[in-house]
Amino acid sequence: MTKLILAALAAATLALSAPALAEPKADTAKVDIPNDYWKRQKPTQYLIKDRLIGQSVKNKEGKVVGDIEDVIVGDENKVVGVVMGVGGFLGLGEKKVAVRYRALQFSSVDGKKIITLPSATKEILTALLPYERLTPPKSMMDKAKEKAIELKDKASDAAAKVKESAAPIVEKAKDAAKATVDKAKELAAPKAAEPAKK
Repeated sequence: MTKLILAALAAATLALSAPALAEPKADTAKVDIPNDYWKRQKPTQYLIKDRLIGQSVKNKEGKVVGDIEDVIVGDENKVVGVVMGVGGFLGLGEKKVAVRYRALQFSSVDGKKIITLPSATKEILTALLPYERLTPPKSMMDKAKEKAIELKDKASDAAAKVKESAAPIVEKAKDAAKATVDKAKELAAPKAAEPAKK
């Protein structure tokens, strides 16, 4: 009998909680969205991850001389340059150098984007000093700590929303469970009152 009651309680709880746990959809008709946002990429725009970060850079002879690892943003949040990894083999012995954005040439061959640095020669790239950052890059540990804080904040917000939206469901489940228990007691009562058959 206890298993029946528990099963009924679990089924009632699941049935009542399913709609409430769904992610609410934004009603864009009711929100006045400022002109600070875009819905889609314009043909005149590109994303740095798609076009720059990780892309190989070739010299005027078409030989790969390095790859773009970061972007330098200057005044008025405009891209002014890139940081390239040059030299070395598979990242070993590589040094980071900064290149002005205007020194890069962009072209397309058979739909493939080509980035060229015409002034790049082995002598120049060897003579360049490594690019100096103002602050050291974040360590993996620092990034992991930041991510953990971010996830904790998101989890706390989600838990609060679930708790808030689940409150009425819990009350309904309690009522349904009480009704189920009362009904089970009612059904079990006459059987308990009957004398045992031999």
